[in-house]
Amino acid sequence: MILGKLEADKLIKRDVSNYWNITNMGGLLFANDISEFDTSLSRKGVRLIAYQGNNRSSMVTHRRDGLKGYANGFEGLMNYINALIPTNEYIGKALREEIPLFPALAMRELIANALIHQDMTITGAGPQIEIFF
Repeated sequence: MILGKLEADKLIKRDVSNYWNITNMGGLLFANDISEFDTSLSRKGVRLIAYQGNNRSSMVTHRRDGLKGYANGFEGLMNYINALIPTNEYIGKALREEIPLFPALAMRELIANALIHQDMTITGAGPQIEIFF
């Protein structure tokens, strides 16, 4: 039943020997280590670069190449980005509250759209997220 649904969604398919093979889309979404796939797929991993200044010639403070598939690694990627983005501190009557500079929902939609709407016909390049501080 589950394999039939995955096959209907074109995430897996049977080969001539009746074994199940994962498709490129299945690998791109659910890989635990995307580098185990061929080069055209493994280069579609997310790359994150954070710079200390406002241009690319500034010092790189954080650099991370994503190894997981988009569905497997999305929550971890968002947590990592949200930890990097500056916050404002609001001091109430008794408690302090950190408010992110950018809303988490907006960041999630921005990253998800960049991943989903990339041109898959371009080989050798994957989605890259750059943050300038």
